[in-house]
Amino acid sequence: MSWKRLLGYAFVFFLLVPTWFILGGVNHDRSRDAEGALSMEVSSLFGGPVTFRPPKVTRQGVDEVVSRVKEDDAWVDQVELVPYAHPVGLQRHHLLADVGEERRNRGLVSFRLFTVDAAASWAFTSSGDPGETMRIGWRPPQVSMIEDFEVRLEGEPVQVDLQEGTLWLEVPAAPARQVVMDVDLRTRGRDRVGYADDESGLATLRDVDVRLRLDQDDHDLPMDAASPTRVIDRDGGVELLWVSDTMITDRSFEASFADPMQPGELAARLAWAAPWSLALFVSFIGALVVVRDIDVHPIHLVLTGMGFFAFNLLFSYLVDVVGVGWAFAVSAAVSVFLVTTYLSQAVSPAFGYRQAGVAQLVFLVGFALANVWEGMTGLSITVTGIVTLWAIMRITAKVDWTRALSRDKVAA
Repeated sequence: MSWKRLLGYAFVFFLLVPTWFILGGVNHDRSRDAEGALSMEVSSLFGGPVTFRPPKVTRQGVDEVVSRVKEDDAWVDQVELVPYAHPVGLQRHHLLADVGEERRNRGLVSFRLFTVDAAASWAFTSSGDPGETMRIGWRPPQVSMIEDFEVRLEGEPVQVDLQEGTLWLEVPAAPARQVVMDVDLRTRGRDRVGYADDESGLATLRDVDVRLRLDQDDHDLPMDAASPTRVIDRDGGVELLWVSDTMITDRSFEASFADPMQPGELAARLAWAAPWSLALFVSFIGALVVVRDIDVHPIHLVLTGMGFFAFNLLFSYLVDVVGVGWAFAVSAAVSVFLVTTYLSQAVSPAFGYRQAGVAQLVFLVGFALANVWEGMTGLSITVTGIVTLWAIMRITAKVDWTRALSRDKVAA
């Protein structure tokens, strides 16, 4: 191998690199446009965050206010009826929600949705004089649809009649009388689910028992949520508990569900990372060329690089049709077929199928899988690079580089 041949390899590599960056930018823009167009549509169809909030309870009545007014040069008593409403604190905050995950793929965008079967319960103590009324106002979660909606007051079902999104109920006031309100419902949503108090700032909550049963353990906590007091592993899922006799907090009791890796964004990531896999492949193959005296022309490298590019191009436009798994398998198979069959004819069958084929499986397929493996991508790529360096050092340890790089021709 001569210096000219080595510079030819480098020139070809840097000539090919921009194609992947262009493809990655196109995939990123396609994914962003699709997500912007579909996000509002999906929220409209399946709902947004499912947040249960406690009802507002007030003790209402009418006071007689007597004032003296002057009429016809005489002072008389005038009685005026003045309505009042005093807030009543809740003595129970209970919620049990079974949350089932449901994923929906819409082309280049994937959404993580869920169904919620919930049972909530609140209690307060009625205290007042005869003639006063305990008025309850409760707003259900702001979702697109609620099913199996049942409200019970002191164990008895009540008519559900919302007025501008709020359910209003009234019970006569009575001294030391505990009133319990229960709600059962089923709904769908996305992003997050849980319980939150309407008060701004610190609030005192009594008899808190909020339980979220998730059928997946892949969840997170929103930034404004309190950490669970207990986490219980369940079959294939997890149960988050916030339980306390008295809790002072300004946080919510919620779990969030981040959208899964978007197919379009994955295609962009694979395209942007592809030059690194090609660089490792070329480095490894270059070491074999030097050691085994194989004639690989830079034009061979151009067509091999386009075979690598075929993987990313096909994956980018197949992933929104058949899904990530099938798109990855088909694209990888096509790319490996193109490269191995070409090099087996251009160089030799042993080189094409055994050496280049295995190297492509490691540096193309393995490198791409590392990008799919969220959380371990950096470590996987680092280990692959170090192992490749070790292999090249072992292969070329006894090469006479002065003699190897002074050759003008390499025997076939």
